[in-house]
Amino acid sequence: GQLLLRLAGDAAQADLAVFKTTSTPNVLPGGKLAFQLVVVNHGPAAVSAARLEDLMPSGVDEVRWTCSARGGAVCGAAAGQGADIRLAAAMPVGASITIDVTGVMAQAGGPLVNTVTVASELPDPMLSNNSASASVNAPAGALASIPTLGWLALCLLSLCTLLVGALWLQRKGGWGSLR
Repeated sequence: GQLLLRLAGDAAQADLAVFKTTSTPNVLPGGKLAFQLVVVNHGPAAVSAARLEDLMPSGVDEVRWTCSARGGAVCGAAAGQGADIRLAAAMPVGASITIDVTGVMAQAGGPLVNTVTVASELPDPMLSNNSASASVNAPAGALASIPTLGWLALCLLSLCTLLVGALWLQRKGGWGSLR
């Protein structure tokens, strides 16, 4: 076996790192946006209470998220909803959790910056990788999504157009007047 010798003042540490990306860099009002958060424990110690916090900025509605774990990590919850994401996780060394977040852009007004932070019960020797941000461009003055018609509405619209055209032709003297 191995003998582990810990010197006085040599407390356990865990370097947690968080990364954040978006697959939707440009979103119009009413459009869907998506973020992915990844937290990794680079060690040297395991953590039993990693805490992730991601507070969505105003202008994002219908926020939903799912958490998946790898390498022996355990998500405190598998899924959730609401603009404030607060999640606990147990993370052995080398383990990671991935949180996929979706929402709807409620308003325009320029770039929307979203930041996530992570911490644990242990000291972190590298605090510079404990937060990450991703930006979504929500252009001010952009047009809202254009509504579309379903097949039934299109059929009714076509039928009405045909009927109005036939009535117009009848008032002008029938089909023969076009020759």
